[in-house]
Amino acid sequence: MDASVSDDLTRLVRPVNKLERLWTFTPSDASLLWKLRRIWRFSRRRRARPTHHVLKPVFQAPRWNICFLFSPQGDLSASQLYSLHALRSAGVPLLVIVATKDPLTIPPDLTKLSDALIWKGLSGYDFSAYRIGLEQIAELSPGADVLMMNDSVFGPFGDIERLVAATPWRLAGFTSSAVIENHIQSYAFIMKSFDAELLENLSPVLLPHHAFDRAADVILCQEVQLARIAARHVTVGSFWHGAARSDLDPMLNMPLELIDAGMPFLKKSLFGKMRSFQDSEVIQRKLIELGHPPQSAL
Repeated sequence: MDASVSDDLTRLVRPVNKLERLWTFTPSDASLLWKLRRIWRFSRRRRARPTHHVLKPVFQAPRWNICFLFSPQGDLSASQLYSLHALRSAGVPLLVIVATKDPLTIPPDLTKLSDALIWKGLSGYDFSAYRIGLEQIAELSPGADVLMMNDSVFGPFGDIERLVAATPWRLAGFTSSAVIENHIQSYAFIMKSFDAELLENLSPVLLPHHAFDRAADVILCQEVQLARIAARHVTVGSFWHGAARSDLDPMLNMPLELIDAGMPFLKKSLFGKMRSFQDSEVIQRKLIELGHPPQSAL
């Protein structure tokens, strides 16, 4: 545990068996096979950056929450609405980036639920939205502390502001994994004092002109590299790190333990493609206990 970690953070981030707590990032080396796969995917699978339009601009503020929503039908699910209301209840400005088929299909509730709003096309995964949103922060609200999340998770639950305020690193993941190589997981992360210099330093993964249209490409070429590239320039860490085994994914293998230890998010895929990892009825009971609407199978 880093000496700069505050007492408040140690109270908020409690121990979980098999996970390192309050872990300062240490790079590890991907295998040659993974490196070759990354080179091939990066050269062959890149696509043009998706079209986007700023509908309500960012303004200067010391804190921003940014939420990326995928809404191909132009509506909002109960879990997306929960996330938006939870983020707004934090009392800081909320930037929403929403992907729909065209700007005319943006869910009408988003105008009143967001302080800043950007539409983007359906192509590109979450990292394309992250780049678009962070460009706005770097230009119009430089120096802001930013919580970034996508809608692959339920939440946030609990007092997210205390976690952001107590974070000692410039880039902080809620969880990190040793799968492929040490990396923070990008469903949600925190960036302190975000500015144009940090955006430029992260351009090898927050691509300014390109995006990927397949989840596996985003994971290998962007998510898995984010912490390592950031650590060349700023401090990086995570609240819980799955270092015990190279196949350990904290969010899939021990979601309930994490929630009980202060984790503000649960993965939606536990009701879908990753439901084999956990008993969905148990996860459902935990969601209801947290005040979240019941979730149907995905």
